[in-house]
Amino acid sequence: MNAIIVQYGHYASIVEKGAHSMPDAVHVPEPTYPDGSKEIDMHVLLRAYDTGNTISLFEEITPIGKGPPLHIHHNADEFFRVLAGEYRLHVGDRTYDARSGDTLFVPRGKAHCFLNVGNTPGRLFMGFVPGGAEALFDWMAENGLSTGDSGQAEIIKRDFGTEFLGPNPLADHT
Repeated sequence: MNAIIVQYGHYASIVEKGAHSMPDAVHVPEPTYPDGSKEIDMHVLLRAYDTGNTISLFEEITPIGKGPPLHIHHNADEFFRVLAGEYRLHVGDRTYDARSGDTLFVPRGKAHCFLNVGNTPGRLFMGFVPGGAEALFDWMAENGLSTGDSGQAEIIKRDFGTEFLGPNPLADHT
């Protein structure tokens, strides 16, 4: 049986390099996280490579009062499951309050964002279908960028299919 062991975005594969088929199984060890008190801490659990480009999975620790700017994924659907904490999610013209155990699906092409509105760091399980969203996060990390950097907006839209529309409307901008 072919298997891939994934941890923190590094993987050891017994599938031949260059193989394009999906593995029979993927095992993800339980990650260890910092306290979540400063910046959003996102961990890639499964990369598109690991799933034959079917899906990408992430787990995120979101500090109190933090969340991404308003944005659109033009090429992928996204889903969220709240594992811990309280979030407010804005999708299109609707706003949802979500607590531990709640799940939300965002179809591609819908403007959305979220914010941790709880009094502790929150924890989200997120996925993208089809996979590949991790390429944007990898590129941003390699270039020292955050989701608030608008100078690279055209590259991000062209190369990664994500468009940042402006600040998070749920956040207090005073």
